[in-house]
Amino acid sequence: MFQIEGDDLKLVPCAVQEAHEIAETSRWRDAVRQNDRFYREKFLADLIRFPASLSILRRWRRHGRILSELLCGAMTGEPEAARRRAFSVVLDENHLHQRRLFAEPEAGELLRRLVVRFEATARRHGATPRLVILPQLRDLADRASGRDVSREVVHKLGEVVPVLDLGDVLLQQHDAMEVYEEGALGPHTSPNANRLIAETVHQWLAADGLAGVKESN
Repeated sequence: MFQIEGDDLKLVPCAVQEAHEIAETSRWRDAVRQNDRFYREKFLADLIRFPASLSILRRWRRHGRILSELLCGAMTGEPEAARRRAFSVVLDENHLHQRRLFAEPEAGELLRRLVVRFEATARRHGATPRLVILPQLRDLADRASGRDVSREVVHKLGEVVPVLDLGDVLLQQHDAMEVYEEGALGPHTSPNANRLIAETVHQWLAADGLAGVKESN
């Protein structure tokens, strides 16, 4: 992971180097707690540990909703539908955490510096850097309601490297097609949306001479 250090970025080596080390928490716990903000602020708060009842009560707003959905699925004989609803609770919580990060200047600056590093690395290796942003379903809902907190961050990224933000493209087609559909791991773009994305990206790259012009039939 990277951290801001002065005017540059500091690379923090991954605390887990081998697969077997994942189970050896004593080897990496302190390093992860020190350096991984997500682990400290999100994962540890959501973790159900001994005594489980206290962990569940401490985060009842989250855990209670998940458990009630799973219990409902077991009682109605629809465990798969219940599992998707329970996972939706997790996605809702993650989205709220994402909102808070986008609203923080330091988090936005860290992302900007990462894109600066990406741009320089791409050019150093003879590549032409471009950045495509694909919002998730909850991001589109925020944008439609005027609560999108990522606009300013995306604008700053566009000052570093050309950016194609697909959010507005998908939002314009939201009434004309099913943009997202439910999957095993939450909503994902539909086949129609995937075709729209491919065409939009191709046209964007072709306008800069980075892709061949598509011949019309």
